[in-house]
Amino acid sequence: MEPDIAFARKPPEKSGLASAAFVLGILACSLNFLVITTPLGIVCGILALIFGAVTRKQARGFAGAVLSLFSFFIALVWVATYALINAKDPFL
Repeated sequence: MEPDIAFARKPPEKSGLASAAFVLGILACSLNFLVITTPLGIVCGILALIFGAVTRKQARGFAGAVLSLFSFFIALVWVATYALINAKDPFL
């Protein structure tokens, strides 16, 4: 006997934007760990936040948005470190 189709579960829908948000969030975190690639990491983080906000109901979209916020925190730590060093000795 074949299973009743009325009780069959539909597979979850996959969104390309949610996957893009997740990948860009990982890329943004990776790029923000190096000072020289921080501007590119910020751009990837902004895109991940936008894509994650659009697809926030999906797990990967939400994870991409959270990763982008974490990458912004990493970039903020770099900027604050530079500001503190520059405030102590502006000739460095």
